[in-house]
Amino acid sequence: MNEKENKETEASESVPGAEAGWWWQKLLCENRRQGKAEKTLPLQVLFREAAAAASDANVFLTETSCRARPAPRAWCAVESWARQNPASRVWYLLTAPQLDDSDGVASLLLREYGNLRFASLDAGELFKGTALESVFASAAWFLHSAFPAVVLSDLLRVALVWHFGGFYCDSDTVCLKDTSALRDVASYAQQDIGKISNFCFHFRSRHRFLETLMEVQKENFLPNTWGSVGPLSFTKTSRRLCGEDDLSRLSPAGSTTPVSCGDFRLLPPRFLTPVLFYDVGEIFAPGAGRDFARKFNSTYVLHTYTSRSKDIAFRAGSESHFDVAAKLSCPITYELLLRNATAV
Repeated sequence: MNEKENKETEASESVPGAEAGWWWQKLLCENRRQGKAEKTLPLQVLFREAAAAASDANVFLTETSCRARPAPRAWCAVESWARQNPASRVWYLLTAPQLDDSDGVASLLLREYGNLRFASLDAGELFKGTALESVFASAAWFLHSAFPAVVLSDLLRVALVWHFGGFYCDSDTVCLKDTSALRDVASYAQQDIGKISNFCFHFRSRHRFLETLMEVQKENFLPNTWGSVGPLSFTKTSRRLCGEDDLSRLSPAGSTTPVSCGDFRLLPPRFLTPVLFYDVGEIFAPGAGRDFARKFNSTYVLHTYTSRSKDIAFRAGSESHFDVAAKLSCPITYELLLRNATAV
């Protein structure tokens, strides 16, 4: 029996049973090897013990690879959002059933930031009643994808913001300042080709962009095609609602003015994506951070693109852009995890 047949056999045993509400977690997590934890934090479940109120001030970050011990870069993201947005409720949602607190970082961050919450989530409840319910329930995001955690993350983030409103941002970001001035926004990834990113966005609950986006994700759903329900769907939705097939016409390369499409805006890269994916090495270049204040004066969020930069060496005190940003925005994580780290 090949790997695909194995997956389908496992799913057939898990998916149909109405009682198996956590079948998705079994699929996602059963082959994930977790190190032995000296200390764990139990996680309340969003939609069950933990309740999130609909609010423009919500912030959501997720860990969908079933990792119980987040990487230092993820902790920096979580801390930076809580630190820079004290009026926001910042949620870090994990697909793992518990959180490894062996290094004490999670407990310390909870004590330091009263606006921070950790939780697991009931994905079945999250997708119920949305256009993505059948897509999720089919388990095709797992059965027919080489990167199921990524596909699930692309779907989860949209459903979360549709339900509760607020910001979603990836956990390889550093929030540099309060984002309350940014409402109902998505961001260009590249202006010259009119590509819209899905790594960080804000919408109020039930916004028409999200309603349309979920329908587009359902139409576009190709689980083994990278980005089909991510940037490709965000771009297609933006084209449809802005009434323009070539979004580069609305914001030519170098433009610093947001594009208004009625009840939402498309931000130029300087706000959320000042460094392009292919140039991410600049963020970790020693000494580059001496120009940090000038270069990122208008930037709210720095994206470090883990998928491309995970093998780039990091050295605390190197005065790279990431080094400067981390000391500024995630000082607890910097002292406990980053100061002695060689990779993040």
